[in-house]
Amino acid sequence: MLDRLCENPIFWIFASCNLLILLDSIFEKPTFHTACRTFPTLFNQFCYFMMLNRLFPKSCSTTEMSYWDHRDSREIDCLSGACIFARKDIINKLQGFDEKFFMYAEDVDLCYRIKLEGWKLYYLASEEIYHLEGASSKKQSQKYFSAIAMRESNFQFFVNHYGKVNAQVYKLIIFIGSVFRLLVIVLSSLNLRKKE
Repeated sequence: MLDRLCENPIFWIFASCNLLILLDSIFEKPTFHTACRTFPTLFNQFCYFMMLNRLFPKSCSTTEMSYWDHRDSREIDCLSGACIFARKDIINKLQGFDEKFFMYAEDVDLCYRIKLEGWKLYYLASEEIYHLEGASSKKQSQKYFSAIAMRESNFQFFVNHYGKVNAQVYKLIIFIGSVFRLLVIVLSSLNLRKKE
C-alpha cells in the first residue's frame, strides 16, 4: 500500500483497502469485505433498522454503500479502523481516536473529524489485508454485547457531531426498528406454521 501511495501523492493523506475477513483462523478461506462506508445519519440508520435498504438499495443505502461494487479507487467518507494508513502529523493534530468510544465507531468519529478539517480519505481497490473479524467479541454472549456496544458507539457519534436531540432520535429509531423487526419475525413464523 505504501508503494501505491508514494506513486500517487493524491492518496497520500489517508487510505484504506479491501478486507479479507477471517472469522476463525488464518487457515480458513477468507470472505471479501469492504473497508469503507458513509457516515451514519438519521436517514440511513432508519433505512437500516426498517430494512428499507433491502428494498431500495440505491435510494435507501445504509453506511455500507451496497450500491457500489468497490472495484475502483475513489474518495470516500469513512475508512474502517481495521485498515487506516495515515499521516502521523495529522493524527497527532487531531489527538488520535476519541477515548469516549469504548468499542466501535471510533474510526467513524476520527474520519468525521478528518473531513471537518478539509482532508480527504481514499479507498484503494487494488490493495488487500487480512482481518480476523470479531476477535474482540467472538463468543455468542460477546456478540450480544458487541451489538449493544455498536449502538452505544453510534449514539456517542450522534451526540458528538449531530447533537443530543438527534442522538435521542437515533435511540427512538433503534426502538421502532427493533419492534418492526420483531413483528416481521413473528408474522413470518406464523405464516410458516399456516403453510405446514
